[in-house]
Amino acid sequence: MTTPDRLLAALNHMRAGVLVLEADLTVGFLNAAQHQWMKRLGVDRQPSDLVGTSAADSYPLFSKDEWEGIATRVVTYGETIRWTKLPCPRVNPASYVSVDLIRLDGDNGRRPGILCMTEDVTHGAAVDRELIKKERLALVGQTSVALLHEISNPLAAILGSAEALLFSRSLGLEAAKRIEAIKLNALRIAEITRKLRELEDLQLTEYLHGGPVYVTAEPRSS
Repeated sequence: MTTPDRLLAALNHMRAGVLVLEADLTVGFLNAAQHQWMKRLGVDRQPSDLVGTSAADSYPLFSKDEWEGIATRVVTYGETIRWTKLPCPRVNPASYVSVDLIRLDGDNGRRPGILCMTEDVTHGAAVDRELIKKERLALVGQTSVALLHEISNPLAAILGSAEALLFSRSLGLEAAKRIEAIKLNALRIAEITRKLRELEDLQLTEYLHGGPVYVTAEPRSS
């Protein structure tokens, strides 16, 4: 196997998609992973047919204007562009990719082109979202516990005071009725806080200790 053949074989075994664009933003080379990405974006053509086509047509992850803007930044100004988690709604509303765009200097007098590397990071993005969700649930749980504690203390004082007043012999009938209403409503609040505490314990146990994980779709951000 010759050196170019070895290089091509190595590139075709890479998980990341590799795409080489010429100075005029036409496809010069793509590996097998990149070809699969193009197919997922709706471009169902053979690799040999894609060579020489425009980036916007062959790899519509970006529009024609976006590709031209990328070329200005990468080729003209030598900037390296990297998106670590780029939404890819053409594949799936929940799909994400990482994209690296690097200036590729030409040889033998050829103008510089662009090396584009793409990798599917959908699974990692989904895991990140679930971790954030669990962290938020934990924070809500901690806040709820503190809030319930703050409610319980004054509530106990209200109930104790109501009970003491109801045993007072100097209390009139109308005042006794009002204090009895205060006691009943305080007991109602106490029951609600008890149920909330039980519910909070159940939710935190499920989510923080191996509960089911559901991945939800997210729209592409601007």
